[in-house]
Amino acid sequence: MKKKLALLLFVAILVFSTFSSTAFASTSGLSTSQLNKVKAIDGASESIELVDLSEVPKGAPMIEFETVEEFEKAIQELDKENQRADSVVYMEDTLGDFYEIGSDDDELIVQGTGSTVKVFTVLTKPSFNWIMQQVQPTGITVDLEYSYSGSGSSRKYTKINKVSSWSFGVPSSWVQTSKTTSINNNGKNVKVSLNGYHVLGLVVAKQSIGARFSDNYTFNYGVNSTAKFVSDLTR
Repeated sequence: MKKKLALLLFVAILVFSTFSSTAFASTSGLSTSQLNKVKAIDGASESIELVDLSEVPKGAPMIEFETVEEFEKAIQELDKENQRADSVVYMEDTLGDFYEIGSDDDELIVQGTGSTVKVFTVLTKPSFNWIMQQVQPTGITVDLEYSYSGSGSSRKYTKINKVSSWSFGVPSSWVQTSKTTSINNNGKNVKVSLNGYHVLGLVVAKQSIGARFSDNYTFNYGVNSTAKFVSDLTR
């Protein structure tokens, strides 16, 4: 009898451990069919990736869906918005700092011979999707490092050395995964596109889960700019 109990306990631990390796914290809220449907929604969407709750920032709000069907509809709407955003062709900004707000010359600008580091905030352009409205922070902080030639009004970009970004976890954490840059307007302007995701918690049919929501920030920055705030051109 003891051997049987030990075997049953081992099997139970094995099953629990296997399931815990998925994004879901427990099975209390979803039936097998519901679980399979949520996994299918996750697999079909390019806007969301389900993850373990341990990835969700402490204190982050939880978005609740009463049913799996409600969750599916919301994700489909989010996918449509992101597809529309991807299809937009942005015109190159020939005005350099037109999209920038405010400026200040202080220690945030660290200059060296032929290279500069600029630190500024890209203000989030609000999404029309109610999920992303819960996810997006007010803005993200960007660290732009580049090389240049010339001085004063004749200064031009020669190379973008590094672009990194982050947020302070309110209401979610922004994680940058990739970037693209293009120098234009005769070296006077750079367009930067940052891809990444926000991390937030979800409750689907009473089941808690973590999720990564894909997002993009696109902005212009002039070579002589000292702007502290820059507008996001996405959407």
